[in-house]
This record gives sequence, C-alpha cells and structure tokens, in this order.
Amino acid sequence: MYNAFFTSIPKIIKIIKHFSIVLWLYILMIGVKNVVCRVF
Repeated sequence: MYNAFFTSIPKIIKIIKHFSIVLWLYILMIGVKNVVCRVF
C-alpha cells in the first residue's frame, strides 16, 4: 500500500507540474486578452 503510494509520487509531481504550466499559460492568455481589449 505505502510502496505503491511512494512510487506514484513522482507521477503526481509530474502531473502537477504539467497542470501548473497549463494554468500559467491560461493566466497569460487572459492577461494578453485584457491588454488587447484595453488598447483597441
């Protein structure tokens, strides 16, 4: 039980890192959209 949990930690970290990158890209897109809306 515990061994399976500890071996899955790197996978979870990978998923979290990937998700955080997607989240930052999403935030960046919203920021760019807001700037574009203000300029034009």
